[in-house]
Amino acid sequence: MAIAMTFVLTSLGQSMPNSWFTDMVNPGIDLSLFPDTETVFSGDFSCKAVLEQAEVPYLFSFNYPVTEGENYTFSLMVLDDEPRARIKVYAEFYDADGNDIYGEVPVYSEDQAGWSQISWSGVVPGGAVEGYVWVKFYDQDGFVDEAIIYLDDVHFDVDGINRVANGSFELWDGVGIGEAEQAALQVFPNPFNNVLQIQSAEKCQVLLRTVLGQVVLQTENAMIHKVETSSLNSGFYFVTVIQNNKPIYTQKMIKQ
Repeated sequence: MAIAMTFVLTSLGQSMPNSWFTDMVNPGIDLSLFPDTETVFSGDFSCKAVLEQAEVPYLFSFNYPVTEGENYTFSLMVLDDEPRARIKVYAEFYDADGNDIYGEVPVYSEDQAGWSQISWSGVVPGGAVEGYVWVKFYDQDGFVDEAIIYLDDVHFDVDGINRVANGSFELWDGVGIGEAEQAALQVFPNPFNNVLQIQSAEKCQVLLRTVLGQVVLQTENAMIHKVETSSLNSGFYFVTVIQNNKPIYTQKMIKQ
């Protein structure tokens, strides 16, 4: 069944950390992200995540290269003193065909008054060529309409080098817009076949990348209604829509 994905940007001041993207039932509504300068573990910013609806949204890092057999250490700093919500953290992998390969068991946050670290060490599984981090947000007993958790210093370290781009949440793209400028954006269907439908009130540019980060399709900045995709192989793609020279969302989609 084709699923229309509607992205409505409504949160004033809301931003998106560079090299991260979200996946949620109600984009721009279920989860809001903000750069925070007061509650910080290190650097100038942390990621303030506000769970606003109990729809279990995700935050994903961009992919990074891995080699099977590599020893790695994963870590993330979290401030979760919110009994009405918690997160589950996982470092997952892809093979060359874009299939998921599971690594270590996901870890949940625990309610604490200060910063705490979620961490583990592991070995990149056989067949893996790319990795990524996801953070899943859950409502708990007593949740009504808002719960706040802070994230900072996400690391996937191999030989002392962090492969998570912008894991410290120091770089942000502002995507908040005022009510007079609100624009509904639809990208569908998912899965798609030979055509990807785009509905936008503004000119935009569409970018498709493989799970390995290779750009396989890029449109001109224009009023786009259809993107021809018949030349693409079947599999997973990251579809990014850019408006006014800023990426406003990235969505993982399937070409049949």
